[in-house]
Amino acid sequence: MNMVPESLGSSQDAAPIIAVLVHAKECNDSGPDFGSIHTFCREMFIHARQSGLLLYIFTLKGITDQGVHGYFLEEDMWVKKFFPFPHVVYNRLHSRRAETGKRFSEFMKLAEKANIQVFNNRFLNKWEVHQFLSSEQKLSTHLPETCLFSRTNLEKMLPCKNSVFIKPIHGSQGRKIIKLVYEDGIYRADFSAFPGESKMVFTSLEEVFERISLCLGKQHYIIQQGIPLLTLNGRTTDFRVLCHRGKNLSWGVTSTVARLSEKGHFVANLARGGESIRPMKALFPLFGIEKAKEIAAHLNALATHAAECVSAKAPGLTGELGVDIGADIAGDLWIIEVNSKPSKDFEVHATKVRPSAKAIIECSQGLFHNQPR
Repeated sequence: MNMVPESLGSSQDAAPIIAVLVHAKECNDSGPDFGSIHTFCREMFIHARQSGLLLYIFTLKGITDQGVHGYFLEEDMWVKKFFPFPHVVYNRLHSRRAETGKRFSEFMKLAEKANIQVFNNRFLNKWEVHQFLSSEQKLSTHLPETCLFSRTNLEKMLPCKNSVFIKPIHGSQGRKIIKLVYEDGIYRADFSAFPGESKMVFTSLEEVFERISLCLGKQHYIIQQGIPLLTLNGRTTDFRVLCHRGKNLSWGVTSTVARLSEKGHFVANLARGGESIRPMKALFPLFGIEKAKEIAAHLNALATHAAECVSAKAPGLTGELGVDIGADIAGDLWIIEVNSKPSKDFEVHATKVRPSAKAIIECSQGLFHNQPR
């Protein structure tokens, strides 16, 4: 096994060695496949190299007592080498099961012992995020009413709110969300975010609860108040604001996009057939230039505040968060979700290295130089 090039390894005392923890599929001819973040890994590597830093990609299987078997980009091909332990690790494992497994637990113990800074060390669930945000008064006014799913809570909330969303607390990418609308004694349930499911009509809450419970199984869900979000050409619209810590570890906005649902669907997520456009393209036709600028500025400020709150209250280190915000017809903003493993597919960028890839490197430098505890 090749060792990391001496010219790169020799700078480790002056600058951080950065590593990205991923799932990888070995492909004999084309090298490893890093899944949905494959291109993003390449961009991070390029920017790190341009900044004079060593970055490598690794999996839990690559960790040894002496160092790490990981991947390094050479002539546009990922090759396997043996590396020293990193100073900073960006966790991009996409499996909650992996993060609760023995290998990850052993890795975190090693990281603590070796003083390795690991950021975004686990997924956050929707219920704990709601509790974090609702504890701050300035943020709580921007939260849809939310509670854990139960028959009692459904009976209390639905008649008052007319529409609710039932979401898995560990869900992502708009999967397994149910939209429930109550009007004139009729309950209309939209299961279109479930594989093979569709829309159904019920005449009693008992029928609704039984059908929904059948879909939910043993998973934990929340009930979230339905907000009448903006629509553009008949497509539900919300906003994804990507936030990162910078070199001084303060939070800021890296990019913002508007997300439009597929027509006839209520989830504005690219994984569910949605589309991303620049925020002003969504806001200007609905509000005019001045109001649109005001809302866009408020979006960024609210997302930054939410990121600061979540990172302060969540266990471990957090360096990246995706904040999903909806706007209603009055232009009021609502925090829908905060994600600790935001998708990289939605960003609108025209450069070789997208801003969020650069932001990960800057965050890693900040963690290395500031060494928070």
